[in-house]
Amino acid sequence: MGVGRWGPLGAVLLAGCFAPSREGAARLAAEEREAGEFDAAIDKVEGRLLENQARVHLWSDLADRHQSVSALACTNAGFHKQQMVAIADRQAAWARAMKAGKVALAPQKNVGGPKVSPVSARPAPKRR
Repeated sequence: MGVGRWGPLGAVLLAGCFAPSREGAARLAAEEREAGEFDAAIDKVEGRLLENQARVHLWSDLADRHQSVSALACTNAGFHKQQMVAIADRQAAWARAMKAGKVALAPQKNVGGPKVSPVSARPAPKRR
């Protein structure tokens, strides 16, 4: 395979590859411009997808937190209700016993603060 065999045809092909026509150059520029616009559009869509994905993760985390807080609140409310029922039962039993005369009122100690004897009280300041 010598050079002579491809000589004239090779020169024509090489000339076409290295020197594009004006129409080809314009088409190439248009294709490159469209490719750049397409890349920008793809980048914009990718940004929106990533933003939406982050939003979905945020809402998922918030839903998980809400579920755990709701479970804790329900547990607390259940315990509180049990305690309220127990107190109401004790008060009802005490009221029934009072009504039947089986319970005497016991004096309450230290109601209203500690007792102070009149001797240890300081005298009121004198007016001038």
